[in-house]
Amino acid sequence: MKQRVLLVDQYNKMGGGQSVLIDLINSLVRLGYDCTVAVPQGGYIENNVTRANFHYLPALKLTNEKKSVFDSLKLMLHYIRILSIIKNVCKADIIYINGPRYFILFYFISFFIRRKFIYHVHLDFSNGGKLLLKLLNNQPNTYALVFTSEFLLNGFLNYIGSNTLFAAKKLHVIEPGLAKKYEGLEFKNRFTDQQTQFNFISVGRIYSGKGFELIIDIARVYNECQFYIVGDPVDDSLVYYESLKKEAPANVNFTGSSDNIPQLVNDYNIHFGVIPSDLNEAFGIVATELMTCSCITFARSRGGLKEIAANTGAISFEDRDSLLTAINTVMAMLPEAKSALAFTQFSNTKTLYNTLVFTKKLNRLLAVKL
Repeated sequence: MKQRVLLVDQYNKMGGGQSVLIDLINSLVRLGYDCTVAVPQGGYIENNVTRANFHYLPALKLTNEKKSVFDSLKLMLHYIRILSIIKNVCKADIIYINGPRYFILFYFISFFIRRKFIYHVHLDFSNGGKLLLKLLNNQPNTYALVFTSEFLLNGFLNYIGSNTLFAAKKLHVIEPGLAKKYEGLEFKNRFTDQQTQFNFISVGRIYSGKGFELIIDIARVYNECQFYIVGDPVDDSLVYYESLKKEAPANVNFTGSSDNIPQLVNDYNIHFGVIPSDLNEAFGIVATELMTCSCITFARSRGGLKEIAANTGAISFEDRDSLLTAINTVMAMLPEAKSALAFTQFSNTKTLYNTLVFTKKLNRLLAVKL
């Protein structure tokens, strides 16, 4: 009889955490598990997985910035509204919580229902959040804490002040894999001529902290190039978004979000990708996606992005000046050298972050006996 897995997430829309959820569902199905997915209605997850049952949750909508008392009350009411999920918990062998807003709820549920509880960590939590992770790690029914990068794992180990096997036996790292539309891409040489004009792309949800001011700044320096900012503002960042558009020179193009970045990269003849985030990104899936589109990619030297750069050859930068230096260096290369750099990034990314690697790591995790 197939083992049953209940996967839980707070969102059902395009995002880094939901890309991981799609990887999890498809990998679990390939490994022979029976999956039920508890998410709000939305269609994004349903359209990107092979086989799964769905249990729909009420939508959870909190502010993107610092949470208020009102947000806390909304969260408590939301927990009460979704208690019907306990029926699904009782039917499952493994409970896989992919949405961090549900960690504390399932922490309490795990005291009353004996199952294997797995928590997937996508965020660089504050000390308060790390305290919750410590509680989860110490709970006997917690089977594993899964981190999306070594950066996140090391941050948690530093917080608990121990690298002992006892403390770390439930801790695992599984980096996000490439989505099917990226995994199937072949390398495209975008540097065939001695070009003087290049096109840049930056992708992601738009809000303060994501560093898009840097794109506006460097666009003024390279005014002969076109810059494309691909993404939508989150609900409470509309003022920030409008300020970016007001400050942007004419060579910056705001396209809105896209569910087909490879096609957009081709349509706009993109050469370079820039990941400008000022945040300690948990991983940086946009960087891996742009490298598989054969774009030479520059990534801020922070968080999981620093790790990706070390693994793939993405060009790491600290600030505006170091980014400008890196761009000038690459622009001065011969076309053959640019192509070789793009291919190195492309091939390393395809080797390290493919679906097979993700599935193997997940299978090893599920085979662990505690």
